[in-house]
Amino acid sequence: MPKVMTTNYEEYANKTGVYKAVSKLDTGISPNTFCRLFPLGGGKAQLMHTDGVGTKGHLAYLYYRETKDESVWRNIAEDAIVMNLDDASCCGGLNNPIYFTLSITRDPKKIQQRELEAIIDGFDAYLKNLVKHRGFDITFCGGETEDVNDLASSIFINATLSTTIDYKNILPRVPSAHIFHSPFNENTSGYVIGLGGYGTTKNDSRENSGIGCNGLSVAREVLLDSKKFDLFSNPYGLPKNMNIGQALLCPTRSFTAFIRAILSAYYQPILALAHNTGGGVLKGNEIMKDNLIHVNKNNLHDPPPIFKIIQKNCNLDMYKIFNMGQRLEIYTNEDKDVAEKIVKNAETYYKIPARIIGTWKKVEKREDAGITIFN
Repeated sequence: MPKVMTTNYEEYANKTGVYKAVSKLDTGISPNTFCRLFPLGGGKAQLMHTDGVGTKGHLAYLYYRETKDESVWRNIAEDAIVMNLDDASCCGGLNNPIYFTLSITRDPKKIQQRELEAIIDGFDAYLKNLVKHRGFDITFCGGETEDVNDLASSIFINATLSTTIDYKNILPRVPSAHIFHSPFNENTSGYVIGLGGYGTTKNDSRENSGIGCNGLSVAREVLLDSKKFDLFSNPYGLPKNMNIGQALLCPTRSFTAFIRAILSAYYQPILALAHNTGGGVLKGNEIMKDNLIHVNKNNLHDPPPIFKIIQKNCNLDMYKIFNMGQRLEIYTNEDKDVAEKIVKNAETYYKIPARIIGTWKKVEKREDAGITIFN
């Protein structure tokens, strides 16, 4: 029988309490952008965003403690960068200079100089790779290390990104103080494309489980704390050369370069982007309700094996917690030919799993709006 979860992870995953806590803060130029943007002058908006690695950092420590595999530190450093880049990219692509800082909270008895160097070097190397091979203008500005001994189970990593976005490039183009108009008002329906974080792309050295960097607390409790598996188990469904630990620690795939490319080619038909992190496939449900949009996701990616293994051992609504295969979504207008070209571009040139996962349409009543999943 699946384990009965005692922690209300579904409620925590949709971050209702967090949204209520910040509800009185200034939302910037629009309450609907994926990250907050503020007027800067000169036709630009300022974007500053923070994201990072929580439970995945502790899982990396547990795996490293047993294996001394230093790649886990490079991977979680990459996670902290990618979570910021892909969130920020959903605001309209990243074409201007980007600045990063890194904050590490650690128990120095567990995370010592060698491990610290591996994380910082991995963080710096990944950013340099984006500059050299992807053409981004990125500067690593240093950061902060907090030694809190037993207040941290092992390590937490957070990165902060700062950049500017030209007003003409901001997504979604929703009304806010008449700064820009809304194609959602001009288009009454369209398509939703899902990009998969699993499998092997042209930039991957090995297969990715697709777990990303959200829902790891659930995965840990279901798979490891329950004693059903350990880090080195290889349950049915996972590739033979991938154990539970490796599946949970796969680096989060970045779609930043692909987003920049497709926005350059298809900016007008692309109306919005969504990064399925906390809140899973239902992330953005309230925003859709507020904007009187109904999204019908009826052709989702088949959940990668790691999600099926978690699902088999719990009684949670996985789609409220995990990306379930669709890490990032692209909302387009009603031109299906454009949506199909974007899918083909992702699959052919980037080897990214992609498909049209559903449709969206404008509705008249809030009770008819929101995200519906039929798979």
